[in-house]
Amino acid sequence: MNGSIRVQSDSGKGSTFTVDIELERDVDAASVVPPEGMKPSALRLLVVDGDEESRRHFAAIAGHFGFTVDQASSGEQALEMAGNGHDVVFIHCRLPGIDGLETAKKLGCAKKSHLAMMGSFREWNTIDREARCAGISHFVTTPLFPSALLKAVAEALGKAASIA
Repeated sequence: MNGSIRVQSDSGKGSTFTVDIELERDVDAASVVPPEGMKPSALRLLVVDGDEESRRHFAAIAGHFGFTVDQASSGEQALEMAGNGHDVVFIHCRLPGIDGLETAKKLGCAKKSHLAMMGSFREWNTIDREARCAGISHFVTTPLFPSALLKAVAEALGKAASIA
């Protein structure tokens, strides 16, 4: 395992410890199955995230289940892709350019796709009300887990979400 540990200390103020480690992401979702009635191969998702690695991780998990996945690296790019028949759009709350909430507001006006927000639990606590007003119906914490992705899609589409 590769990594590093850094410490920054200011007398009388405290210390900051930073730990960086490289881990492999487990996208083996064999133990997670879509709920009855959901046909992932018939569904199209859009992931909007400024981080390329996060988009690839999302696409790998969703692709495992058979979803068609399009990717946008910014809110502006997502808006250009609006109307391309996405069933659910997953938008990270922090994006380069226009942020996730503004992107959601603009996409929500079209009401052609279900919207889900991605980010940390802490981020959700600070934007919950505004996100719901923007049309966000689901929140998925990052890092993304296969069961969370399936549950969000199932709930957005009104399917029984009995996924653990």
